[in-house]
Amino acid sequence: MATFAFFYLRASQAESLHLQARTLAEAVATPVANGDRESATETLGWWKSATDLQVVAAYDQERRLLATVGGSTTAPSSPPFSPGAEVDFGALRLVEPVRLQGVTIGFLYLEMGFASLYRNIAALIAAIAALTALAVLVIRVVLGRAGERIAQPISDLVAVATEVSRHPELTKRAGTEGPREVAELAHTFNNMLDTLQREAAKLDCELRERQRTEALLDRLAHYDSVTGLANRVHFHNELPRAAERARRQRHNIALVYLDLDDFKVVNDTLGHHVGDALLKLVGERLAGVLRKGDFVCRLGGDEFTVILENIQSLHSAVEVVTKLIERLSSTYSIGEHSLHVGVSAGIALFPEQTEDLADLLRYADIAMYQAKAAGKNDYCIYTSDLTSRANFRLAIENEMRRGIERDEFFLKYQPQVDLVTGRIVGFEALVRWQHPERGVIAPGYFIDIAEQSGLIVPLGKQIVAKACREWARWRDHGADPPRLAVNVSGRQLDEASFVDDMMVALTAVGRPRPKIDLEITETLLLSDTRVSRSMLHRLAGAGIGWSLDDFGTGYSSLTYLSKFPISKIKIDQSFVARLPGDGNSEAIVRAVLGMAGGLGMEVVIEGIETREQADYLVAMGGRIGQGYLFHRPLAGDQALALLLGQASPAA
Repeated sequence: MATFAFFYLRASQAESLHLQARTLAEAVATPVANGDRESATETLGWWKSATDLQVVAAYDQERRLLATVGGSTTAPSSPPFSPGAEVDFGALRLVEPVRLQGVTIGFLYLEMGFASLYRNIAALIAAIAALTALAVLVIRVVLGRAGERIAQPISDLVAVATEVSRHPELTKRAGTEGPREVAELAHTFNNMLDTLQREAAKLDCELRERQRTEALLDRLAHYDSVTGLANRVHFHNELPRAAERARRQRHNIALVYLDLDDFKVVNDTLGHHVGDALLKLVGERLAGVLRKGDFVCRLGGDEFTVILENIQSLHSAVEVVTKLIERLSSTYSIGEHSLHVGVSAGIALFPEQTEDLADLLRYADIAMYQAKAAGKNDYCIYTSDLTSRANFRLAIENEMRRGIERDEFFLKYQPQVDLVTGRIVGFEALVRWQHPERGVIAPGYFIDIAEQSGLIVPLGKQIVAKACREWARWRDHGADPPRLAVNVSGRQLDEASFVDDMMVALTAVGRPRPKIDLEITETLLLSDTRVSRSMLHRLAGAGIGWSLDDFGTGYSSLTYLSKFPISKIKIDQSFVARLPGDGNSEAIVRAVLGMAGGLGMEVVIEGIETREQADYLVAMGGRIGQGYLFHRPLAGDQALALLLGQASPAA
């Protein structure tokens, strides 16, 4: 019976270890593929703490040890044997291949000891040995003292003991009839069987608990905790299976890459708990709209993917995606908030457009970004032209990175003048790129790429420093420089070092400090947080002015003007271009001038190109203008000459 229990329990542990190995191999596939030792160690450690493993280790494709977690026993420097199991009387060892998209990228080594198994078997053996010894002893005594009166009860007891020893059926019990000695012996025998039955039930409970734990670990490894949808690991397992079904059935599958528009605004303004609630509702709507057999996954953040199977034509995929966008774009009610978020989608087909699954995901991602660039809350179908654009964008990004390192960016300065006297009262610093091959490049060519890639942060730091040095140079040459406006982006303001960088740039050029205005847009204020408001007020206290650029094209809320330390408003040139003659533009310009005057703010009117526009704006109350009518952007020396000229007695 003990032998049977040993092999039965050891087989159960072996099966459990195989299941754990397969699940853990999927969980560490991505860290192993990326050589991410820290993530692999964290995953192995968490797994070991939730299981009975003694040692667990991960190796790369070259069988080099990547990460290991264990107690007193350490993992070997390389897998000790080929994939499979090795069992001895001390432990069960297993080497499991780690695969990603069907390709072996590494190995797992798991070791589970038999200490707890031996303890249980020892208890079982001891109980059986005691039972047997007691039975033999009592039988000898009883047989020596009793006759036929006790022969039958003893015979019955022996029969039950024999049956239990041959077939471990622990529910059997011996009868307690007969003489007192035989009854006590049977009672003792039954008590031993009760003890064995309780131990067996305990072992069975532990086994079921282990199975539940393994099922929970499997769910955590394959499903997203926020939305309940499949996660990235599950997606990368499912996509090859869907592709294989498409090959056999000679159908297409459509991979749809979804990204919520402006989801960061929700997190920044309402908190991550509202953001998580929104993601959960998005997941429910996705699952409710999709057809039976389609697969939806949350890749991470606000990104989702959908696998649409049995697609006969591109038109059928577009129909489903259109329904998805329409459903996801309707109002979400979360607590006291009513939220509207758009969704941008990219569509790519397998195998019609590519049979490479990595390219399929990349194509859908490229198409999604094109949908965002085209205005958001829409879909875009992948074409080869989109790859060319993406490659072009990547090339510009790499060239920009080198250009920042080589200091290829420089500034020009467009004067802001008094519309009545023509006197220069300010400058706006405008960045240009002196490309070694393409020559001078205007910002419209590269600013968006700088914003998307994050290169705007080091570039913006260079621009601010250059502007401060140029202002100081004008000062040192005897001019009286007016305020100099520099554009900054939200990515720059998000940097924890932004305030320190500004103060370093201002103080590095001596006294008096440069008079700098930082220009921001209305849309930037929408995603502002308490920390950034504090930062704006802190810099305003240090003498830096804040100017609201392109006013009238965004939200134009008086709340922003009262909440933030805005001292100057710039009217967008799109309104000026329609003057005189456009009643709506005239009404907007007149309203902004009146409002700013009441709040004590300066107004700079951009894009003035004709004398007629300038005179008309003066008649409406405009005082400061900027545009080609007065000056085009100038080099630093040209700006200095203008300042010195208007400061001379003749001027």
